[in-house]
Amino acid sequence: MMFNAFLFSFFFARLSRCEQRAIQVIFSNKAIFKREFTSGGICRYKLDLRTYDIDSSHPIVEAHVRIYAIKHTPLLVGVSSNEGYHDLKFDPMRVESPNDELGAMLYISAPHIISHHIGMYSPICPPEKRAFAEGGRVPIKSGFVVDSAGFRLRELDSHVESRAGLQCIICGERYGTHKNLVRHIEQSQRIERNDKLPIKDSHQELDLQKIFKKGESYDRSNSSYGVMDDSNNEDAACYEQFKKHFKECNLEILVIVEGIDPMMSGTFQAMQSYAFDDIVFGGEFAPCMISHDQDGIAKVDLKRFHKIVR
Repeated sequence: MMFNAFLFSFFFARLSRCEQRAIQVIFSNKAIFKREFTSGGICRYKLDLRTYDIDSSHPIVEAHVRIYAIKHTPLLVGVSSNEGYHDLKFDPMRVESPNDELGAMLYISAPHIISHHIGMYSPICPPEKRAFAEGGRVPIKSGFVVDSAGFRLRELDSHVESRAGLQCIICGERYGTHKNLVRHIEQSQRIERNDKLPIKDSHQELDLQKIFKKGESYDRSNSSYGVMDDSNNEDAACYEQFKKHFKECNLEILVIVEGIDPMMSGTFQAMQSYAFDDIVFGGEFAPCMISHDQDGIAKVDLKRFHKIVR
């Protein structure tokens, strides 16, 4: 009886291994880096990739995604014993779609595009752009940007007012967008002028034309921070800064889709990495699904799954 139990458990353990299920989860050959504009005119950058479960007749249970940025550039350490060695750091990248605040859940029985917003908190954002918020409208050193305290935040959360990313340097009131911050300063200035309050250390000393005007900034210490804005630059010119940064840090993007096999109830992971040569600058993924009006069945054209259109 013990031998039969051992033999049964041995075969069950072998049959229930789910690692091979990951082979049926495919990723796009290339990731797309692109620029787009919000309805408010803010320039933003995104990194998109596409994934699909070929065995769509057995949908993966609790599928979700994680993305990491790996920088292979060795740190320059002035100690002879550390020469040639460096730590490989996996920086988590916040996922915009599917929303990682909701678990980054996926239904990949149909092709799904995964997106990462490259804001000032993104680990793959160049240092020059990391010094500005809202597409270059607000310099971080100006004091109007709330300190992240080392947390990996999403700048988009501030755009939709789910988190206050900007603050008034006079009274400390916090707002999600620079437009609401400007409204607060303007209203406070009207009230203070009506009450005949002194200008010094009040909202009246803030010059809004210099704070948020392109090419100028406000600084109480009379030093210039400058303003960076890509809204009027061509795509090619904007991409060069990112290309240079990706090459210098030898960037690699690691994507992990994790889920449960519905047949064997085992957890598995499907992985895909994208090096610099695997990133396409500009473009969109071509539609790859077609529906038949007669039977209403939707099919995926795998020949178009990896196709990118510009």
